[in-house]
This record gives sequence, structure tokens and C-alpha cells, in this order.
Amino acid sequence: MRLVKYFNALQGRTADWRKPLNRKGDIGTMSSEKVGSREAIREAVTLIQASEAQKAAELLQTSLADDPKNAEMWSLHSQALASLKDYKGAAKSIQRSISLDKKNAMNWQLKGTYLLRLGKIKEAVKAIDVALRLKPTPLSYVLRGQAEYNRGMLDDAELYFQLALAEDAESALANQMMGLTLFGKKKFADAVPYLDKALSRVKSEHLEKVLDECRKKSEEILG
Repeated sequence: MRLVKYFNALQGRTADWRKPLNRKGDIGTMSSEKVGSREAIREAVTLIQASEAQKAAELLQTSLADDPKNAEMWSLHSQALASLKDYKGAAKSIQRSISLDKKNAMNWQLKGTYLLRLGKIKEAVKAIDVALRLKPTPLSYVLRGQAEYNRGMLDDAELYFQLALAEDAESALANQMMGLTLFGKKKFADAVPYLDKALSRVKSEHLEKVLDECRKKSEEILG
């Protein structure tokens, strides 16, 4: 499952960190601490995009020592750690961000993602449910369905994937999970179009095998 992208987390809440600071204007109207944090965030984003998550994490850790109440920086730090597959560390960092900004739906969504990775399904469900209450999104519905899928509750999983697809019918992840869920329910013919659509957007040997199996089983049932 792909992690939530940082720029999605920032959308509509912050300035565009990719734009250079106005040295004469911006610096004169904000503390050096805030300027340092902005620069750290900008550089960390660049590092993560360049697959340098370790350097990004180290940079943010240093910056957070000077600005420990920066919720956005804790959120980005969590995503850098998650890119390194340190989901336990990522969960701790996103919790710090949440403690500073409890109404940020994306942070709750990230927390749910990390907890799913750690196999803590019940805790993940609680976090994802908060995200859904604050701001329901197709990805939140997919994550909620993923939790049900992981614990074998396929009927409930199907419901959440339907909600995700109602919001975004082209979502590769939602189509993938709907296809896998229907496959698990032995609804082979129904699974085919979802798996087809997912594979039109992503490459996956596993999905291709599942799709082939669905087609084979469908033909057997039809005789």
C-alpha cells in the first residue's frame, strides 16, 4: 500500500515550500526558528523525492530539536521514517504531530497506515475512523476496508471499497482491493473488471495471477 504523499498532507494548509523564500521580506517578518523550519521542510521534501529518506529523517530530527512544536515537521518526519520501513518510529512521530494538531485528518490517516503496517488492526481502525469523521476521502475508505480485509471481514471490506470507488472510480488501489476482496469471496466474474482496471494503472505479477485465476474459475463455473 502506498503511503500518503507529503504534498497531499500539506494541500490547502501551508505555503508552497518549493518556492524560494523572499530573503528580504519573509525573513524580516518571521523568527529565525520558523525560517529554519521552513528551509528544513523544503530540503527534506526534496530529499524524500530523491529517495534520500535517511538524510531527510536526520535533517528533520535535528530541526525538531530546535522547533519541537512544529506539527508539519513531525508529520514529514514520520513519512521519512515510513519510507525507511521504520513504521514503529513513524507511528511515534505522527502521534507527536497529532498531539499538536488533533484536527488534521491526514495525520490520523497516516497513523492508521502505519498501524496497519505494524499489524495493529484495532488501533488502526480507531485512527482511520477519526480521519473519516474529520474529512472522509477515498483513501481513508480504502484504508478502512484494508483493515477489515486484513482481519477476514470481507463483507465489511467490500462496503468500504464501494464507498471509495463511489468517490474515485479510477483509483488503482480501490479497484485492486475490491478485486481481491471479491476473489476472496469467490465472486470470480465480479472481480475481473476491478482487477483489469487496477492492472491498467499498475504492474503487479501477483494481481495478474489472481486475474488469470478469476478468469479460469469463471469459465469453469459457466461450464
